[in-house]
Amino acid sequence: MTRTNQLKEQHPSPSSAEALDLSGGINLSIWPVLNDNSVMQLPEQISPEQMVAFRAMSGSRRLRLAEQLYWSARKMKTEGLRSQHPDWSPERVREEVRRLFSNART
Repeated sequence: MTRTNQLKEQHPSPSSAEALDLSGGINLSIWPVLNDNSVMQLPEQISPEQMVAFRAMSGSRRLRLAEQLYWSARKMKTEGLRSQHPDWSPERVREEVRRLFSNART
């Protein structure tokens, strides 16, 4: 069994929103999810397959993926705040997301 197939068995693709499909059959999942929808810890190092796939991408493709990741993070933060603070108005949630992301550090 190839390393890629082993990875797919260990971490089935959760959804197209959570995995990067490079049409090479390599799952670059950034959120491995268990069957009960609990999130597993992310690996500390990128796999060799992921490294090859990312290096093969054009700069514009990597930039698009980074932008998608950014907007996905904002959506998740928005939904998290709505869940934590159901009494907040939509405007207050937007303002808090804006504040958090403007102060974010890498």
